[in-house]
Amino acid sequence: MMSQLCASDVLAYDYCGYGFSEGEPSEENCIQCIDAAYAYLLQQFAPNRIVLFGRSIGTGPTVDLAVRHPEIRGVILQSPIESCGRAVFGNLASWVGYRMDLFRNYEKVDKVECPVLVMHGTDDDIVPIESGMAIQEACRKAVEPLWLEGYGHNDLPNEICLRRVREFMDQMDGLSWGWNIFVTNLATHISVNL
Repeated sequence: MMSQLCASDVLAYDYCGYGFSEGEPSEENCIQCIDAAYAYLLQQFAPNRIVLFGRSIGTGPTVDLAVRHPEIRGVILQSPIESCGRAVFGNLASWVGYRMDLFRNYEKVDKVECPVLVMHGTDDDIVPIESGMAIQEACRKAVEPLWLEGYGHNDLPNEICLRRVREFMDQMDGLSWGWNIFVTNLATHISVNL
């Protein structure tokens, strides 16, 4: 569905310890997984044809990669976390438990140099909408976000989200055919064909 609606090639993968992948889940292992997937893509495509897509906790590795690789074309963040600690306990938790707080997007997202699209449900009880709003506000090149009224964390309407993704890609270059979406879609079970 994503490939068809966005007229793009799609690469999807699992993080160590998630989905069907073996290994221990950790921030370091997630970063290594996204780095391996990106290295594979660079064998096929120029970085200015790659758009990153991260969802929920998957926005952590996505933002990290985008900061380290400013040549990437664009970033899409769906239900983004400010950090794991802030998603669960609010802003105070990230100060009290700073060393244990994972995927601190709030420290990195302002360093992303490419356009960023944020999408978030207004009734998200796992990652509050305020997290998406804070990420949107911190982005230097944020585009118009997609706030989905009445939707939560796991029920965002795919077709509406993917249409907005297609618009975002069209806005970046005027034509989306031939773009590549690099999907870091950790928390969903959407089957995507290459």
